Amino acid sequence: QLLRNDAQVTVTTGLETGKSSKANASEQNQPTATGCYFRYREVATKNIEYEKAPTGELCEVLRMNARADGNREVQTSCFCNKPGAPGTPIDSVAPPVSSVDGSIKCPLSGLNLCEPQYRQCTNPQCSKLKPGMTASFASMADNNASHTGLGNNGAELIKAIIMQESSCGIQIVGDGGKTCGPMHIKPETANKFLEECGLEQPVTCGWLTEPANFDKAICLSAEYIQSLSSTDCGSDIRNLAAGYNGGSGACADSESCSGDNSCGGDSPKKWECLYDDAAHKQCNAGYNTTRNYATKVLYCVDNPGAWGSP
Repeated sequence: QLLRNDAQVTVTTGLETGKSSKANASEQNQPTATGCYFRYREVATKNIEYEKAPTGELCEVLRMNARADGNREVQTSCFCNKPGAPGTPIDSVAPPVSSVDGSIKCPLSGLNLCEPQYRQCTNPQCSKLKPGMTASFASMADNNASHTGLGNNGAELIKAIIMQESSCGIQIVGDGGKTCGPMHIKPETANKFLEECGLEQPVTCGWLTEPANFDKAICLSAEYIQSLSSTDCGSDIRNLAAGYNGGSGACADSESCSGDNSCGGDSPKKWECLYDDAAHKQCNAGYNTTRNYATKVLYCVDNPGAWGSP
């Protein structure tokens, strides 16, 4: 199936962390206790119930399992209740399915690329100034979104990628030293946009990791995102995030899934297609990281949280 398949993700949960109490009635009341939940319908009994997890991240794993096991129909996103602040369940979006009969099972079972995937979207570091920084991450995201003309959700997209890549400067080197800075960009990619960011000398990984240079480093990454919008990635947040993580080629139309529809109803992109062949007998594992990445970035664009200012 496109964007969805049947292999399982294994997690170990206890009664309080992963199992919902079964309701005798056909529909369980929405939980009010602290924790994270999603609603589902039992295929056999038609009962509507909730599954509980202690964190949003684990809730997403459980939700993937529920979608993959075939015995439950997932009805909502994960939502988290905090003391005195009940969460809001959002109706789940059904993923498109493969048009090819007999498609094999592939990794990332149950990951619906049409939906945001829960993740933490801010932390205390996002509102702090590291020594050498002249502005907060929030301010730098806002300013560079405006400068590059990213348009609607531009600042939220930059913030989401900052969180996904470095968690607001906590881990400023990635991919075994190949990507650097608060948004983990390759120096060779960053150097394509020096003029747009008012720089004259080529930058290095060491330069990108200096807090004093974070604003320009974010500018370089923002310009790269802007450049992706003129490729097959277009303006779709999921595709821009996928292109940022997997390269612009990730947004090319997939020949292997050419008979299917993507979440937007058009031809699936390479990163969306689970298969490396038209018969759907070979899995396309090369974009597994990108699939997780794009859906988590989408969640934080939709739920940016409060970054604040120091």
